[in-house]
Amino acid sequence: MQFTPFLALTIITIIGSVLGQNSCIQTPVDPLEDVQTYPYIRERNIVFGYGAVQGGMKELMMDIWRPIDSDFLEKELPLMIVAHGGGFIGGIRAANKDYAEYFAARGFAVASFDYRLESDAPVVSDAMHDLYEAFTTFTHPPELQVKCSMGTIVCALEDTLTAYDYLKDLDYVDADTVIMTGFSAGSVIAKWIGYGVEAFGIAPPPVKAVMSHWGYLTDKDYEMNDWIDLDSPPAFLVHSRYDPVVPYVSTGLMVDRFEELNKPYVLHCKQGRGHQYDVFSEYHPEGMTIAEAEYAWLYNILQNDSPSSTDSPTKSPTNTPSESPSE
Repeated sequence: MQFTPFLALTIITIIGSVLGQNSCIQTPVDPLEDVQTYPYIRERNIVFGYGAVQGGMKELMMDIWRPIDSDFLEKELPLMIVAHGGGFIGGIRAANKDYAEYFAARGFAVASFDYRLESDAPVVSDAMHDLYEAFTTFTHPPELQVKCSMGTIVCALEDTLTAYDYLKDLDYVDADTVIMTGFSAGSVIAKWIGYGVEAFGIAPPPVKAVMSHWGYLTDKDYEMNDWIDLDSPPAFLVHSRYDPVVPYVSTGLMVDRFEELNKPYVLHCKQGRGHQYDVFSEYHPEGMTIAEAEYAWLYNILQNDSPSSTDSPTKSPTNTPSESPSE
């Protein structure tokens, strides 16, 4: 697995409407009785664009996982874009392999991509200038461990948009059904693409859901209120209450905003100080792992735009054949 599990901690589960800033809860998700899985392939080392760096251009690459079962031959697949972690100073797209395989086997086209890092000395383009100017004025809590320039984060966001521009033209992709997700720095990317960039004149992809794993958007409630409205996508938020690397405050404010708008969301908050944990072994309520709960939630959101539904975004489940990954 790419995520290091931490020692199990006591979990307080509270069901009901509560404020994220003051509570650490695990929101129930309707479980699925049966989930069908499919064989899939991985397409490697796809050049999807180029990003400006000091002295030239950097080639940007991605891997794509997608099911190859005959049930999908004539279908456009919901697109999941997953960004790796590493604090914008490290990390590689292969870190998302397990997560990509899990969702590809369940009917998604999943793209994990590389983006420009601090060591690349990225150069902000004119198209991202307004967002860069805003980033240079943002303040953040001292607990947030930022070890890169603001320009590097903005360039990572631009590379994400470039990745979508490539993916939307693939004939097996439903370009209007995009799920943004990521881990740590990758979750910062997912949240900003899903909720932040549009406020600065940048057109985002048609994001239908955001799944955030210990990520960050803002710690200012007025910014959260400006950026998230009734048209914003629903969210599945995973975070430790006392995360020492990416403080929980941003996730808590997002929960508050979703509560205020009565928008669908799921929170998996874990008491303790861990920064990351294994979504394949850590359990959510109803006996599901976090990954299983995320899939069940997406399964409902994409079909009926309601977290209480049990219809599939791709096809109704019938049984559970074993996965057979192809490299």
